[in-house]
Amino acid sequence: MINKLLKLGISNILVADDRSENILAARKYFEQLGGISTTYFNNGKDAVEEIKRNYSSIALVLTDLEMETPNAGVEVALTGFEYLVPSYIITGGPQHRGNNPTIRVIPEGIGFEGTKESPETWKSCLESIINPSFGGSTILNSVLRARKFGVSVPFKGVREMAGYLINGEVRTNKIVK
Repeated sequence: MINKLLKLGISNILVADDRSENILAARKYFEQLGGISTTYFNNGKDAVEEIKRNYSSIALVLTDLEMETPNAGVEVALTGFEYLVPSYIITGGPQHRGNNPTIRVIPEGIGFEGTKESPETWKSCLESIINPSFGGSTILNSVLRARKFGVSVPFKGVREMAGYLINGEVRTNKIVK
């Protein structure tokens, strides 16, 4: 996993989630990975400010959907896209398979059983984003290519396009009430 991340240029990840148990699980997973610098925020406002300040050094954003507001994670992800940082909402929703909680990776549209309190769930989320066999990496690669070719930021067109993808996915999956 670490080799694939580094090959993609992902060496610094920003994680935003308002639940301390989710942050602890993410920290446990990313620390054992080694070679990846990870910054954690417990609210969307601070994560947005960090993206605006240090976008050139952030390679990937993973954010919860509902933090201080029901759509705080949407704003984090849209800001990431605006600054050409691949951004994903990792959220547990009211959707369930049987009695098991389900995690969604937005905008990839990938879902699987688990909770963010488990380091294994963070592993599955990351795998689904970078691994084409899970359906992921299309958005990641597109944003990384734009960054590589020097598209200037903030790039408003990406924000609108990403907003369409993210908001459509959020509404489709009935995550937002």
